[in-house]
Amino acid sequence: MDKRIACIVVTYNRKELLFNCIQHICNQSYRPETIYVIDNASTDGTLEMADKMKKIALPILYSCIFIILLQKKVQKFSAINY
Repeated sequence: MDKRIACIVVTYNRKELLFNCIQHICNQSYRPETIYVIDNASTDGTLEMADKMKKIALPILYSCIFIILLQKKVQKFSAINY
């Protein structure tokens, strides 16, 4: 049976940690097919960092990254269930 895994990363004002987080996900022995980065209305440039990673650094490592922007901050579990 073929396993298909998706990874959900919810972030809020963690611009400085996001790249390492995605790199660690990509370095797993079984990489997920898709990574969803949910930006919980960050104000520190997290969205811009995620977009930059998707366009410049990560196409080499990973091509299936989706960025979802929440317009207002919600509780963590609400963001995961988005």
